[in-house]
Amino acid sequence: MSKEKYGLDHFEDEEFACKCGCGLNQMNLGFVQELNLAREWSGVQMVVNSGHRCVVHNASDEVRGSSTSSHLKGLATDVQCEDMANRADLIYNLLAVGILRIGVYPTFLHIDNDKTKPRGIFPGE
Repeated sequence: MSKEKYGLDHFEDEEFACKCGCGLNQMNLGFVQELNLAREWSGVQMVVNSGHRCVVHNASDEVRGSSTSSHLKGLATDVQCEDMANRADLIYNLLAVGILRIGVYPTFLHIDNDKTKPRGIFPGE
């Protein structure tokens, strides 16, 4: 995935790479393009907390991710979002571009397009 090649105005490859340092980044291109469009439409900055994850990092004490996490498939990302107005605008635009699932947490949004999981907006724990 290349910013120039795929027309991603708002993201760099390394933002989605596994945070453990292994560098794994196999994000689904269509998903990232939808994120890019939602970012453009909303005007809200999207700082990626977590993109693609390797199995080891996902299972780590730091993450404690589910073994069926959409992050493992490159179909999910977590972005910082603490401001209520920005959160509402971003959610509206994520849904408008076709995002299927949004988890709302106090300091971030979990965004994914995993068709094997229930659709909708859900409260984070």
